[in-house]
Amino acid sequence: MKNELENLDKSDFSLEEVENKMIKFGYDIWPWNQAYKHFLDSARDQVGEHFLLPQMSPDLHKKYLNFKIYGGGLKDLQTGRAAVLFTPEERAELCGELVNMHSQLTDYVSRDLVGVNKKKYFEKID
Repeated sequence: MKNELENLDKSDFSLEEVENKMIKFGYDIWPWNQAYKHFLDSARDQVGEHFLLPQMSPDLHKKYLNFKIYGGGLKDLQTGRAAVLFTPEERAELCGELVNMHSQLTDYVSRDLVGVNKKKYFEKID
């Protein structure tokens, strides 16, 4: 893959030619992406709120906790299912905070998978 990417930089390929060259690596990359997604989803469920809640304004924090009492969750916020329950201003704040949370979770999971859970990650890939 590295060689193919280097060759793409050196030549003028059409978009279709680039796609055809890269698609063959999809089967190799797919298990890695799916395993990473599994660990990222698990981390969101376990510690996502740890990263999200301190960033929220007090009013939005309180509203989110009320939302959870009625059965809502972090995944509902990420998918947008809960959008109608928040004002446009609250949604704007939530979007920014969810992006920050996702970035922090990605860093957290990446560190975890090269350290403590490296063996589990490779088992999931297999």
